Amino acid sequence: MIVAVSCGMPLELANDWVEANRLEGSMSNTERQILQGLRQPGPEEQGQVGAIWALAWVLSIADDLSAETECPDDLVRRVPDLRSAEALASWRSRKNPSLRDADEVMTELDLHYCMAWGLAEANLRRREPPGSIEQLAIWQRRRALEYTLVRHDGPEDDWDDIDLST
Repeated sequence: MIVAVSCGMPLELANDWVEANRLEGSMSNTERQILQGLRQPGPEEQGQVGAIWALAWVLSIADDLSAETECPDDLVRRVPDLRSAEALASWRSRKNPSLRDADEVMTELDLHYCMAWGLAEANLRRREPPGSIEQLAIWQRRRALEYTLVRHDGPEDDWDDIDLST
C-alpha cells in the first residue's frame, strides 16, 4: 500500500482499501503516519518494492528470488489490484498463496544476509559494491525475509524496527 501511495495513489483510496480489508491494526507506525497524511513517503518507501517481491516469493506467488535479477515488471499483477480495490479474499482466490517451508525461507535469508554483509563491507571500505542488483533491493528483500521469520507479538515487532545489522 505504501509503495502505491509513494507512486501517486491518493490517500483516500489507500485508506478505503485498508479499511475494507480490515488491515488498520496491521500497519507499522510509518505506514499509519503516511496514510494519515502526517508524513510524506520517500525513496525508502518506494524502495520497498524489493520487500514486496521477497514477500511474494515467501507466499509462493513468485518462483525465484535470484540474487542476479531485479524484481520483474509483472509484480503488480501478482499482488492485490489496488486500482480496482480488489479485496484480499478475491486476491487469495485468484493467486492461491501458500507459505514456503521455513527452512527454505531461512536458506534464502542466509544468502541475503551474506549479500547485505558484502554490501556493508564494500560501503565501509569505499569499494564498488558487488553484484548488479540495486543495494536497496537487497536490504529490502532481507527485511522481508527477516520479518517472515520473527514472532510478532506487539509493537516492538514493527516492520519499521526489523534489525538489519550485520
